[in-house]
Amino acid sequence: MTAFPELRIMLRGLVLSFKTFGWGIIMLTLLLAFWGILAVLFVRPVVRELDQEGYWQEQKCARCADAYVSVESSMLMLGEQLIVGEGWGLVNSPIMARQPWTQIYFVSVA
Repeated sequence: MTAFPELRIMLRGLVLSFKTFGWGIIMLTLLLAFWGILAVLFVRPVVRELDQEGYWQEQKCARCADAYVSVESSMLMLGEQLIVGEGWGLVNSPIMARQPWTQIYFVSVA
């Protein structure tokens, strides 16, 4: 390592950044858990209404009916939508069309 001081500096910076990275993951998990709890409380009844009417079967979306059934599934769905960007229109648009007040929730999450 003494022959490559730049490598030592880079590795030290990498190791020191792990603490910040870990706190970032913890913060993201806590925020997703908070919004996931709110989704189960407020968004799940709207999803259930759409499911009982057969909307999700018409759209051929097997995951949509279970999108906000639990905190874990809500966290997964929100993480997928926010980080990857998938499923926003397929799942959330019908929910917002049914109950416009849910737009406040989804805009707040984003």
